[in-house]
Amino acid sequence: MTELPAPTTLSPGKLELLYTAGLLPHKVGTNFNETVTITDVSTIRTEAIALAAVVGPCVPSTVVINSWRITNPSGVSLYEEAFATPIVGSYTLPTDAIQSESATFSLTGKGAPDVGLKQGQIRYELFGNYYDPLIWTYPTAAVSTHTGLAALRTFLNSSTVTGCDFYGSPGVWRNYYTTQINAHYQKKYGI
Repeated sequence: MTELPAPTTLSPGKLELLYTAGLLPHKVGTNFNETVTITDVSTIRTEAIALAAVVGPCVPSTVVINSWRITNPSGVSLYEEAFATPIVGSYTLPTDAIQSESATFSLTGKGAPDVGLKQGQIRYELFGNYYDPLIWTYPTAAVSTHTGLAALRTFLNSSTVTGCDFYGSPGVWRNYYTTQINAHYQKKYGI
């Protein structure tokens, strides 16, 4: 099968948020646009603050976003900074929600390079510290059912700094999110 040629660009790295869900440390990252200079800490700090403010309403108060960092494409940390005030999740859990160390939800999509070039996959996966049996019975749910994730999707779709694929092409994020129980965490910590 013939493949499209890859873009000649690459994302210079990722913006990662470092957070705790319950007592467990986690990270979530999104690739920079290929035009971003990863030594421009001031611009990236502004983006990190804005991204954390949008992620906070996606997760309950048992999740705390403590810091952010810049990594290179290999995942090596180049710069890390704590938030002056940690961002505490503000999502109101549904009444049937169950505390969970291994439940995740993700936004996914593809990059949008110039026509005729290969698209990279994109994913933004959060450990929410809960799962909802009514929604998580299905592998996907519409973003419109979760206002926090809808706002996060809008942010990632409109950012000129982050939300990109491996090639640094702007992302086109889907209108649904996926739910999953992470097998590694389930084996180690239980549901």
